[in-house]
Amino acid sequence: MKISSYIKEGLDARAGIDSKEIEDVAEILINALKSGNKLITFGNGGSAADAQHIAAELMGKCVRDRRALPAIALTTNTSTITSLVNDRYSSDDIFARQLEGIAKKGDFAIAISTSGNSRNIINGIIKAKEMGVYTVALTGRSGGRIKDIADRTIMVNSDKTPIIQEVHITVGHILSMLVEERMFDSSDKSVLLQANTIITRTPMRITFVGGGTDLPFYYRENGPGAVVNAAINRYMYIIVHKSFDNSIQVAYSKKEVVDKVEDLQHPVAREALKMLGIGRGIEIVSLSDVPSGGTGLGTSSAYAVGLLNALHAWKGEVVSQKQLAEEAVKIERAILKEPGGKQDQYIAAFGGIRLMEFNKDDTVASQPIMMNSSDLENFRKHLLLLYAGTERSSAAIQRKQTESFGSGNVASYSRMRDMAYALHKDLKQGRWAATGKLLDENWRLKRSLGEGITSTEIDALYKKARDAGAEGGKVIGAGGGGFLLFFAPPEKHAGIKQALGLRAEDFAFDFAGSSIICVLN
Repeated sequence: MKISSYIKEGLDARAGIDSKEIEDVAEILINALKSGNKLITFGNGGSAADAQHIAAELMGKCVRDRRALPAIALTTNTSTITSLVNDRYSSDDIFARQLEGIAKKGDFAIAISTSGNSRNIINGIIKAKEMGVYTVALTGRSGGRIKDIADRTIMVNSDKTPIIQEVHITVGHILSMLVEERMFDSSDKSVLLQANTIITRTPMRITFVGGGTDLPFYYRENGPGAVVNAAINRYMYIIVHKSFDNSIQVAYSKKEVVDKVEDLQHPVAREALKMLGIGRGIEIVSLSDVPSGGTGLGTSSAYAVGLLNALHAWKGEVVSQKQLAEEAVKIERAILKEPGGKQDQYIAAFGGIRLMEFNKDDTVASQPIMMNSSDLENFRKHLLLLYAGTERSSAAIQRKQTESFGSGNVASYSRMRDMAYALHKDLKQGRWAATGKLLDENWRLKRSLGEGITSTEIDALYKKARDAGAEGGKVIGAGGGGFLLFFAPPEKHAGIKQALGLRAEDFAFDFAGSSIICVLN
């Protein structure tokens, strides 16, 4: 063996890995971990060692001190493995059986096989997918049978087992470093306690179907409610800074300078400071990518979540996305008694494309909708977001919606909820082309549920869009104006924009949720 040739072949194999593929996989893994799910790894022989190595990087650390992340390798429990084989289970089922016992919907699995044809790896992937686990396979050049089964496959361009294994652990290290960088960016407590300035970035959202069933008058009696929504790359930025003179300063459309928290006029800033026990010496500035009210993109809840994230960080506290969402809901709905649902706070905190369920007991279940990169991009390209330029009060619309709720329209709300489950299933299975029809039906139902949801102008715009080739659409948010969302083939977008004469907003999905993007000491 010529050592230099082997080294060169290994370097070439590493260079051939698609970095965009790893980026995509990392985002999905991060999304799963943020949602309280775990990483499960498995493989045989050298790949078993790689599986254990990757799990250890998340449970311990790769390069950065941070809290432990839930990760387990199915290759480590020799008592379980040997008992399964000794009793009555084939070695082909040693991973599938363990997955049946410990996996849960929303988990993330990495299956490693250099050939791509290992029977127990294939059975494990099949079982994982049956249980709602997102599966990523690491394999060699051919991909084997695994490439047709796993949700995503990363193939090493080599037929040599040692080189394939070396690249697999390289991929594992990159994934681990991306997780640490993007989940724990500048969030070590020892750093945050010394910080004078914190900047957070929190996404806004679009809702596809089910909006309105997250309102308590529906889900508390007829629950669960359900929506499918998505975070997008339109952001609320919150800057928290130590003030020079120990006063409290809050800058938004105007600037307030007070000595006592109770004297603040901005309701969310006042209640967030009170909730976290911050009384003096702080300056808060907010910046928004879109008009700060009445657009339907959930700007007010993005402000609440982003501010809470920044204030916790300023105090040196690292909190979960779930806690951020719950605290924002408490401020907006319980303390300030602003009308509305809960979807905005949860999608702002978690990010991603999600199915959210709102239970009768006021709990919220949120799960990411996993799509492969090709389906995700095609889905996004069919969406057209237009600004109608008319801002409105979502609170006023939701009050009227509450007043008009009764036995006569419960069926309409329930049908919109059922459409959320249908779209969730379609997107998971790659049937995103059905979105337009569901959007159209959802809008036709929603527009009848209360005064102010639509108008003569909006109805005219909707008709023009449909005549120009849109398969369906809706007003984003409670209704009344702001942004309009349409689903149409990309080649129809120019005609729709011309017919409506509205400004289009190109966007991408955001999978990070509310994030700390800067810490200055």
